[in-house]
Amino acid sequence: MERHGQELLEFDEVRTRLAGYCATSGGRLAAQTLEPSADRDVVGRRHTWTREAGDLRALGLAVAVGIGDIRDVVAGAARGATLDIDMLGEVLATTRGMCDVAASLGAHAEQAPSLAAIAHEIDGVLLERLAAELERGLDGHGGVRDT
Repeated sequence: MERHGQELLEFDEVRTRLAGYCATSGGRLAAQTLEPSADRDVVGRRHTWTREAGDLRALGLAVAVGIGDIRDVVAGAARGATLDIDMLGEVLATTRGMCDVAASLGAHAEQAPSLAAIAHEIDGVLLERLAAELERGLDGHGGVRDT
């Protein structure tokens, strides 16, 4: 869709309102940068995800908290950067949040099969191991254990 069409449809307002419903920074960023699509499959997939998320919300499922956008932190670690305690805490919170989301979606696969299929791609075993290692190393009070 050309820019003029987006302006007529107030698509920027749609993005802003959608971002307001997002519980995570990554979700807000995705909403703010969302582009309209004329592709029937893309539109259908987005509608399915939205309907399934609404169904889960209607069941009273809580939104995972603590999930942050840790892409820059992970990229830095991959380049050999040292992560400070706040970064490690953010990775831990995000890892735990992802595990919770994956487990919840797996438990509700009947109500949200498309979202459950996405969550199935998350390597829960690897994330649990990472979280356990971080919990073993962090003291829970803003410091690192020295044992």
